Amino acid sequence: MRFYGKAAALFAALLALALLAGCAAAPQAGSSAAPESAPPAAASSSSAPVSSSSAKPESSSKAPAAAASSSAPEAKEAEGVDWEDGNFCAVAFLGYGDVDELAEGEVFAALVRDHPGFGKTDSIPRAETKGDYVFAVLPRWPDARVSVREYTKDASGSNEIFGKTLYTGGGGPFFVRCDNDGAWPNARVTITRGSDTFDYQPYVDYQSGYLYLEIGDTGVQDVTPEIEHEGDYSAYEYAAVYTIGAVPQVSVDPDAAAQYFGFRPEAGPWPVTGTTGKCRRVFVGCVGQEVWPVALFLMDDGGVEYLEIAKAIRNNYDFTSQGRLALTDIAKFVSAEVSDGGAGGYTTIFAIDKGGVYHDISGAIYGG
Repeated sequence: MRFYGKAAALFAALLALALLAGCAAAPQAGSSAAPESAPPAAASSSSAPVSSSSAKPESSSKAPAAAASSSAPEAKEAEGVDWEDGNFCAVAFLGYGDVDELAEGEVFAALVRDHPGFGKTDSIPRAETKGDYVFAVLPRWPDARVSVREYTKDASGSNEIFGKTLYTGGGGPFFVRCDNDGAWPNARVTITRGSDTFDYQPYVDYQSGYLYLEIGDTGVQDVTPEIEHEGDYSAYEYAAVYTIGAVPQVSVDPDAAAQYFGFRPEAGPWPVTGTTGKCRRVFVGCVGQEVWPVALFLMDDGGVEYLEIAKAIRNNYDFTSQGRLALTDIAKFVSAEVSDGGAGGYTTIFAIDKGGVYHDISGAIYGG
């Protein structure tokens, strides 16, 4: 018994010494000291781009900084699109008419071939309202949320008016059928991801027939397939330009033109002669501060020829091409207002090349 008692006392003493040594090695409670092998806290970052509006997304304070070191993968982007900075979605204009017919047409087939993220027609939802302009929309991120609502503005253009919700869903592709007539497009697409929100009204430019995008707006990437269509058409004020086969034609509205000429010119149509090559697309718009339409002809080699319509009419209806502009690899055209920063400014046409560079054709035609 005495042996066991001494042994027990000796064991208790050794245990107490071990506990004291362990406490001395550990940091005190509340100490900021960290093991030398611990990495610094990772800075929090978001894979979502900043919204195209001037408002910056608020930083989240719900999780500590260390949470950013999570091994969770970054959100995937929809496949088949070369996404650019600022893009929230890719949009293609499919044409006019019934969604089902256009979903089976050559434009959508080319779209899916080039951009497989748009998927199969039988799995794509749709948002439909008054109108027959049909668009295919692909959000950049599958984890985004989408809503499409009826939309317009009041007569002053300063107050937005929303109607019923046409569609809500996730970040998959969808069709929008809406109207392009009147003062405002009648459908509003809203894409939300985290604290970022992007609003967009699908719209087609009347003059060019292309998807309309504001210059400098990066929220939408135009992925409409480049398919040659028989009977390409463009109109501005009193003049219309179109193609029959690969030959551009010009026609005039005599009553609308009379106020500019002081007489009623003949209506036409007149085929444009003297072009070099096949005309793929046509465009007519104004260059300068007067309403004197200029017709542009995009040729099959990416070059551009032009014709000043008022000059042709005054020159005994001589609709001969005025030659090629110093432009190459052009893909399409768009009209725009250019300001000089003061009270002046003018209307012009930009030729957009395949690299996305805008070329003001006023300098190419008139110099400067």
